[in-house]
Amino acid sequence: MTNFLRNVMLVPIAVFFVNSVLAQNDNYTLPQNRTWAFGENAGIDFNGAAPVAIKTNIVSFEAASSVTDAEGKLLFYTNGCTVWNKNGAVMPNGIILAGSNNSTTGHPTHTTTQGTLITSFPGSDHLFYVFTNADGMLKYSVVDITLNGGLGDVIDTLKGIDLRGGLTEQLAAVAGNDCNIWLMARSQTANEFLAFNISVAGIDTHAVVSTLGGFGNPNYYYMGALKFSPDRTKVGIAAYNKSGSAPRVTIYTGGVEFYDFDPSSGIVSNVRTLDVGTISLITLFGGSYYYDVEFSPNSSKLYVRQNTDIIQYDLSSDTLTKIIASKVVISALGTVGGARFRLGPD
Repeated sequence: MTNFLRNVMLVPIAVFFVNSVLAQNDNYTLPQNRTWAFGENAGIDFNGAAPVAIKTNIVSFEAASSVTDAEGKLLFYTNGCTVWNKNGAVMPNGIILAGSNNSTTGHPTHTTTQGTLITSFPGSDHLFYVFTNADGMLKYSVVDITLNGGLGDVIDTLKGIDLRGGLTEQLAAVAGNDCNIWLMARSQTANEFLAFNISVAGIDTHAVVSTLGGFGNPNYYYMGALKFSPDRTKVGIAAYNKSGSAPRVTIYTGGVEFYDFDPSSGIVSNVRTLDVGTISLITLFGGSYYYDVEFSPNSSKLYVRQNTDIIQYDLSSDTLTKIIASKVVISALGTVGGARFRLGPD
């Protein structure tokens, strides 16, 4: 996963997180997230009148996830390989959740776009799933926040359990309609979305499979991000990967798409491709590439990172032609970088 392109692109990640102040839909089956940990010892606390920068012990180029209680107090956070409690100490059994460390990156989720994710444990008020997505392998561990004097502990017998291999870097979760959670991943070898149903019975390892994708080659989805709309009816995706090469030239192909989603069944349908882009290392990202997506609070707009710009599509239009024509630049970052963005709880 680590290559020259990734290392150049991802420098400004923390800066854009700090500037992200859109609203987030809190759902009863997903854990609260009013304090974020990310980057190198960085974080944001959204519990006050305005977001406040805080110091954490997390170290990660990309993968980061944190969880708070119902009052917004931090419980724990992770980079996908290590879990820290609210005091910044490593939890018991909380090291190497996603395989062995890498001498170059520090840990295997280091440059995985969506390398980790925390969800609640349906039916429990003290258990949490920690999912890790590294080197194409999706694993899960379970944290019991009541252990270790209330600071939490990764349950030794439920640590680093393989769930599915052959995946892209995209991973997201959304509440279903039956007090369940849908964990969504995408296959690297087939044009398939894989929705894992998480319920009081546990994780159903037999995913609901939706076969669709407009880029042609499933490998083009390898890097990038996948997001659900706040109303849970749409999925947005921005992705790219190596598609070919010539002497001294490496071409990456991908684009941006959105789909319909059924929170009752976990089925993804109705692919709509908004753009297909290519980039070339010899021209330092000449062309067009996409890396991240996010929806507006009312789910009517799709925000996309394109090259050095943040662009917006109006999804309320009644035809794909009109949606594509609604594209507008709303922010020029002014630099090439891997800026990420997400809806904030404020």
